[in-house]
Amino acid sequence: MEHPAIEARGLSRSYGRVKAISNLGLTIAPGEKVVLIGPNGSGKTTLIKLLSTLIRPTSGTLKLFGKDTASHGAQLRRRVGVLLHEPLLYNRLTALENLQFYSKMFNVPNEDRRIWELAEEMEIGDLLKTRVDSLSHGQRKRVSILRALLHDPPILLLDEPDAGLDQTAVQGLVKLVSRNGRTVVMSTHNLESGLSMAQRVIVLKKGKVIMDVDREVLDGANLDLGYEALVTG
Repeated sequence: MEHPAIEARGLSRSYGRVKAISNLGLTIAPGEKVVLIGPNGSGKTTLIKLLSTLIRPTSGTLKLFGKDTASHGAQLRRRVGVLLHEPLLYNRLTALENLQFYSKMFNVPNEDRRIWELAEEMEIGDLLKTRVDSLSHGQRKRVSILRALLHDPPILLLDEPDAGLDQTAVQGLVKLVSRNGRTVVMSTHNLESGLSMAQRVIVLKKGKVIMDVDREVLDGANLDLGYEALVTG
């Protein structure tokens, strides 16, 4: 039997006395596209970081492809691509040099061809030889998305990837993340772009799941109304 791509049981993460994620249970099937929404402080970023194994839970268990992240963290990290608010790029290097560096970290075959193919899809081929500290916020975001996709990870975790992108770039992003049977978990404040790629919508509030529904039962209007009622109730 195929293991879930992501399986969390009793997952919690505290910062001092503040519980950012509280006793969360979650199962995501391979290839499933999930969108996380919720107000600021609901735990979206913390959950993305937990799923990426960048931080450890205070309690509970997390498995990726049936393997516990506590004992197989280093191995599993190679199967995950992650985009956070921080671009994780070296400012004094060009975009291309950054991507070549990460390609070597992940043993990407035919690295230059892979970089240029993704750069063309993201429409940033003309930016690759520019130093990162000379790029705009939106341009750095595109390079960071490319970095997360370089090693063609079976799990892709994206924390508000559409922030700072124009509509053309958002459409390109939706195309890129939706292909190849990849499991995607994306947090967003942009319900329209989130719904355009989601199969499932999860609403977080104060570190807990308060709504978990299939995309098919939603449209933008009733999600807006339901979301407003849930997060303010």
